[in-house]
Amino acid sequence: MHYKIFVLAILFSACQESDNSLSNKSPDNKSSTVKSQSRQDKIQENKFEKDSITNLSQYKKTNLITVKKNNSLESRPISTTSKKSMKENASKTQELNNEYQQKKEKWNAFYSEDSTWLELYKTSEESFIKGWENEFKKNPNVLSTINKPFLVQLFCRRMEKIFFNSPSFIQFSTDRFKSSDAFSRLQTNWKIPD
Repeated sequence: MHYKIFVLAILFSACQESDNSLSNKSPDNKSSTVKSQSRQDKIQENKFEKDSITNLSQYKKTNLITVKKNNSLESRPISTTSKKSMKENASKTQELNNEYQQKKEKWNAFYSEDSTWLELYKTSEESFIKGWENEFKKNPNVLSTINKPFLVQLFCRRMEKIFFNSPSFIQFSTDRFKSSDAFSRLQTNWKIPD
């Protein structure tokens, strides 16, 4: 029974499709109307694209002009503010240098008067210089890679490892080492560049 209903449904749908095709007597009419509509759509799309391209180009031109005007106007305050900030930075740097000089004077006065701290500095300086003299004797090729600031930096690092709880003494020692007679003798004896 189900089989018969299924066959009838297929026959009925087939008959409807043939009736629809017969009702449109001229298939050329349908295809020509479709073709003319698609041509009109393409023409309208082309016009739309052309209009949008011209609008876009006009938009870009006007925006570029306003952006350039805005940049030129904004650049003036930036340059004056940068000059002000440079002056402020210079004054802050000057203040920091003054504070640092005052601290250095205090450290120099304190550590120069204390014989224990001076003895610690002298021992550190002597051992550092002896160590480098021995290194230069063993390996003279090292001299070509060493200069005065490098040795001062190494001395500072050595002092940091030993006196890590006393940063003011480390700075005092480093400053004193830069201008010490023993270091200048090492520099002249081994011809270490500045």
